[in-house]
Amino acid sequence: MGGACSCFQSPNILSLKTEEAEYIVNVEAYSGCEINNNISSAFHQGSILKRLLKQIIVKKYIKTLKNPSSFRVKYPISTHRLEEIQSELIKSNEAEYGDFRITPVWGELTIPLPLIEIDDFYYQGEWDFTTKQPHGAGTSYNRISNEKFSGNFKKGKRNALGRLILANGDLYEGEFYENEMHGNGTLLHFQGKVYIGEFRKGFKEGYGKEQDRHESCYEGDFVKNKRHGNGKLIWADGRIYTGEFFNDKMHGLGECWWPEGKRYYGQWANDKQHGEGQCIWDDGREFIGQYFKGQEDGSGKMLMVNGDIYDGMWKRGKQHGNGTIKTGENEKKGLWEDGNFVSWAHE
Repeated sequence: MGGACSCFQSPNILSLKTEEAEYIVNVEAYSGCEINNNISSAFHQGSILKRLLKQIIVKKYIKTLKNPSSFRVKYPISTHRLEEIQSELIKSNEAEYGDFRITPVWGELTIPLPLIEIDDFYYQGEWDFTTKQPHGAGTSYNRISNEKFSGNFKKGKRNALGRLILANGDLYEGEFYENEMHGNGTLLHFQGKVYIGEFRKGFKEGYGKEQDRHESCYEGDFVKNKRHGNGKLIWADGRIYTGEFFNDKMHGLGECWWPEGKRYYGQWANDKQHGEGQCIWDDGREFIGQYFKGQEDGSGKMLMVNGDIYDGMWKRGKQHGNGTIKTGENEKKGLWEDGNFVSWAHE
């Protein structure tokens, strides 16, 4: 591995003049880092210096600049380039989606570092020499989990905008807070599923839209990565459900349309019609009554295409038990078993 940053070369003298005092600072440069050029260009241009020195953040760094040893980093500089050590999956992801353009958000004065090795991960980017940790725009790669992050750091943690590529190929772009996906973002699953919406503490949570290119599209509420609350689910075969979800299932009150014209409105449990509901078929039949695990079960009324009405008991989607047939002005009570008529009731 490369040597530690204590082996800096070619010290440069930098003069910083403020209203209080003038400091002579040794800014040490090393191969692969433009630290001295960046600082010189910023502080030697009078107009830029004048504006920067008015910022509160610069005053904090003046204390750091008085001590040249504070520019030393205890972590070794890697002898490799980041492209050489990251996994093939990450390389293919970046080849498909392109490089992530980091947008700095903190507006603070930090100093860029080359690729360094910090415990189990590599880091390249801006560094806060006061807190001695990543702060600002940078890129990190965890060689244990094979995760790569490009974006903004705050006090050593992923914060604000960034891109995270996970070991399984999933890719997230959006907002971070305290290392977690938090805020608004887009998550691309390696299986082809796409989620765009809100995140909370690493989970899809809040309002969002999730689409599976082969199966379905959902738009609505999420809680801890699951459809939970109110939403709309559209399947590839044309079915549409609008209503309540619980623990990733259609559960509660909802309405479902089938492409052939069938429609159901009522109660659901575990993705099935369950409880009180009304179903209308494309041929004109209509059922109003009780459902159990997706089938007519219990008490219910069926309106036939010819106008006849059966009002009675059902079991597993069939007439079963006592019921009444209404035909025009006539009404007769009888007994059914497993969908078959058995006998008329005695008067």
